[in-house]
Amino acid sequence: MRKRIMYCVICFMSVVLIMSGCSSSGSADSDKITITYWGAGHVTQENQVMGEWDKKMAKKFEEKHPNVDIKFQRVGGADFTKKVNTAIAADNPPNIIGTNAPLRIMQYARNGLLEPLGEKVLGDRSDWKEDILKNGMYNDELYAVTTVVGPQVLVVNKKIFKDAGKLNLLPDDHNWTWKEFEKASKQVIGDGIYATAFWAKNEQVNQNNLNYLMSFGAEWANDDFSEYLINSKEGAKALSNMVRLVDEGIVAPGPANSDYESGFKLWKQGKLVAFWAAPGEMFNVDNPNFEPYPIVPLHAEGVKPGVPVTGEQGIAIFKNDDPEVTKWAKKYVKFVTSTEAIKETAKGWLYLPARKSSEYSMDKEKFKAFNKYLELYGSLEKEQTGKFVPWFPELRMSIFPNLQAAYLHEKTPQEALDTIVEKGNKLAAEQKEK
Repeated sequence: MRKRIMYCVICFMSVVLIMSGCSSSGSADSDKITITYWGAGHVTQENQVMGEWDKKMAKKFEEKHPNVDIKFQRVGGADFTKKVNTAIAADNPPNIIGTNAPLRIMQYARNGLLEPLGEKVLGDRSDWKEDILKNGMYNDELYAVTTVVGPQVLVVNKKIFKDAGKLNLLPDDHNWTWKEFEKASKQVIGDGIYATAFWAKNEQVNQNNLNYLMSFGAEWANDDFSEYLINSKEGAKALSNMVRLVDEGIVAPGPANSDYESGFKLWKQGKLVAFWAAPGEMFNVDNPNFEPYPIVPLHAEGVKPGVPVTGEQGIAIFKNDDPEVTKWAKKYVKFVTSTEAIKETAKGWLYLPARKSSEYSMDKEKFKAFNKYLELYGSLEKEQTGKFVPWFPELRMSIFPNLQAAYLHEKTPQEALDTIVEKGNKLAAEQKEK
């Protein structure tokens, strides 16, 4: 009887061990945390293919945490909102999203769909640039971490002055007022070469137009963007100056029918003295038609130049019913927003990092002009244009047609700016009433 009991116990234990082995294997699979991540993508300095940086970081994280699988999918900026909204409607959004923080990500925060990240994800908050960090704030909560920003840089084509034998006209301090820029440009333009190009066909890169409108001392709006102020006398002077430059043929013709890409095409052909573009487009290319010479944004005499914050790439987490997924998603966000990770992100784009400890310079001779840009633009005041307020997308759609009207003399500069301000103030008031 005793032997029979022992035999039964041994059999039972064997079955338990076998089942334990099976469940252990199954458990290993079921315990694997899968994080879905949709992002516009970043590049590495070595490989300028969108999404390469993201794949690299996902692999690094998985090596450190074999229990986590980061499934990154690149979703282009133009398709991002449509694809994410479709997934939300199907109750199947990605766990993490990465794209422009104030324009795309924060709409989901305002609709209560994002997970608050908390202070822990930042580490030492004092290491972050507050004017950049605020792009991911809503109701005093952090919902998106902005990692890098790409203020457009105003670059002079040094080759035009070199070919004309007038290098002495370039400002040693890389700082030109509008009058100084116009005076120097008039000595080298002609035969299809213009001082610069404005654009007013669509809202693309509208922050550069806003920079010009503020260059005589006007403010875009008040601190909370409940009131727009660009129609001040300083704003009207700035737009009047732009219209005059077009009328006199100093600026490339046809701004009312051109867009940013048209201007950039002229720039690449060596037809413009100066042009605005993203740092990577200006300093990370080899083009025999131009030599980059960065200058601070053009401004009227006595006005301190600033630069609008733009290219605010951020990362955020959608709310999730699985606390483990949320936990590991936060760990991943902290991983890709570390000092070294942000520095590498910034280097890929030639952008400015959101963390102070991620500041950098490039060591190749090719990037000498870029390093000067970092020096010049790092100390400039970063002007917020309010892209994080919910009505900004609609407001920005009213900017370019009114600039068009001013260039075509269908409206005076004052009338054009009055119309923009009226639209902005109306949208802000309607939002306040909700």
